[in-house]
Amino acid sequence: MANQTITKTWETASGKTVTVTGKWIEQEERRTSLGDTQLFDVYKTTVSVAVEGIGNQGSAIDALPTPMVKDGIEYVARVNKLALTTEQMTIIEGVKAEVKAIKDANPVMVARREQSARDKAEYGDVADWDDIEAMHPWMAGTY
Repeated sequence: MANQTITKTWETASGKTVTVTGKWIEQEERRTSLGDTQLFDVYKTTVSVAVEGIGNQGSAIDALPTPMVKDGIEYVARVNKLALTTEQMTIIEGVKAEVKAIKDANPVMVARREQSARDKAEYGDVADWDDIEAMHPWMAGTY
């Protein structure tokens, strides 16, 4: 199984290093149900933003209602408590896009999309995982 990691960094105005890490993880997980244990191939994507000396800030970007200017720098969004410039926001979105491209190119994911298209053609929207992700974003990348 081929795990892949994408890392981008930048320095904050106060000199701390911000690290954006995107991961494509392929692993086997052992699951037990009613005394029966099986191995499953599991595929995950993660993106995290960490600030040196502070820790993980998550990855959800919240746009500020109005841009904020501090020390001549315009901030347009935030991740947790970390204010972001347009360029920094673009870096995070770029890492997310790269991880998604890895996921979309994975043969297992391609096969799942093809099967989903066949199921949709045969059964209608009942088997459309994209709709389920849209309704339940927390499920993204879990199937």
